[in-house]
Amino acid sequence: ASSVPAWFDIRNQDLTKDQDGEGILRSSKFTQSLIHSLITGGVKPGHIFVGGFSQGGLIAADAVLTGSDRIGGVFSLSSLIADVSEQRFSGLEIPVFIAVGNADPLIPGIKAQIDNQLLRRHCIQTDFRIYDQMKHEMKSGELNDLAAWLLAQAGRNSK
Repeated sequence: ASSVPAWFDIRNQDLTKDQDGEGILRSSKFTQSLIHSLITGGVKPGHIFVGGFSQGGLIAADAVLTGSDRIGGVFSLSSLIADVSEQRFSGLEIPVFIAVGNADPLIPGIKAQIDNQLLRRHCIQTDFRIYDQMKHEMKSGELNDLAAWLLAQAGRNSK
């Protein structure tokens, strides 16, 4: 039998339950090492943006918001904030773009709203979007909003 590597194991169809904390931490640390390698290689931290969809969005947010490098921003699409994240938030002021669909069967809209409030309580600047009739997918309106957010953050960071 062969294994299929992933960011972390999904133990429950309800992604808000029984999260693989060990797998999340492992993937988060790996992502942080990639970010650090870019910085030590000469890339300006403000020019680095990390993001992902679903599992990738969870890992991107965890890695960036718990890491020691203040980068340009992080985006999380059709995803959530890991249960293991909050006690590890770094306190760095890193902008976050969060996008979910109100018809997503895997990421409940209320969980995404709670995650957004959690980030704001930790003084993390968020741009939070819920898209009508969007399931666990990406659509052009969402991608256009993400592109505009990335351009705005990159513009701020180039000054």
